[in-house]
Amino acid sequence: MTVPARPASPPLLTSRNSAAGRPTALAVDVGSCTVGVWAAHQGTVSGSWDDASASAGTLVRRGRVVDIDGCAGLLAHLVRRYPLPVPDGGVVVACRPVLATEADQAATRRVLDAVFAPERLLFIDTVRAAAVGSGAAAGTLLVVDIGAELTEVALLQDGRVRAAGRTEIGTRDLTRGATVDLISDNVLRHIDDLRAGPDASALVMALARGILLVGDGAVHPGMATAISGMLRVRVHRAVAPRTAALNGAGLAAMSLLRHRRPPVHHLGLALGRLREPFPAPPTAPSASDAVLRPGARGPRSSGSAACQVSRGCPARRAGSGDLALWDAPGQATQ
Repeated sequence: MTVPARPASPPLLTSRNSAAGRPTALAVDVGSCTVGVWAAHQGTVSGSWDDASASAGTLVRRGRVVDIDGCAGLLAHLVRRYPLPVPDGGVVVACRPVLATEADQAATRRVLDAVFAPERLLFIDTVRAAAVGSGAAAGTLLVVDIGAELTEVALLQDGRVRAAGRTEIGTRDLTRGATVDLISDNVLRHIDDLRAGPDASALVMALARGILLVGDGAVHPGMATAISGMLRVRVHRAVAPRTAALNGAGLAAMSLLRHRRPPVHHLGLALGRLREPFPAPPTAPSASDAVLRPGARGPRSSGSAACQVSRGCPARRAGSGDLALWDAPGQATQ
């Protein structure tokens, strides 16, 4: 069984070509609780929205930006932590929740345009970025991303989202009366929906491989064990579950910067080169196998959370700022 020694992550370049003023590659993950930025040549900076704003949901609520000016101000403050200024006109790849609406993306775009003034701004589904950032995008994969206020379940085929669902519940709700079992029940419900749909055979293959668990829920005590116990499959916890999506988005941004406006299928091949094998579980997992940490480091209740499901994701019409276009030969990104 081959296990990546460490999660895939964007290279930190230190050559003379990294001087400020040149176009750069950037990745941004704006969450309901935290925000992270990766910049080529300078690495990662991250921080939490201030406690009062985060708890009240006045900046980002359930994965949606609700205060554009406030988010832009705090993000700009975070970026100023870099020793060198981040130049305008770069390539930005931003994470978005699955099933994000056009309005959701427009709000995020306004924030990022205000802070980075990028030449190109593209979106990538968080679950897809997390698979790439964990070195697990090849083959059929089931990704469960449990964040602060959203839980996303997605079936991926070679890095593309085939079907997905999300529920407006997360680890922050554990302080508001929700339980680990309630969150696990929502995960199970989404997987049952997949079983009943046209992707059932692909789901069987993914479950035989095991679930990739990312997000804040991956580090919460008991979450991986609860999901594994309900489904009786192995749950593979990413080495860096909180930053897996940001790492994957950073790799995508570097690829885009290297291939300045190439044919779309070339971009897909570039992303394919970033993929690594993901370990397959033994045929009879036990309770002690609930969590696999690659490398040295590292009765059901429906609940009251809002739930969305889509097959053949992304359900929205692909736009010019959609990295799903990487796998659609004959279309062009802008």
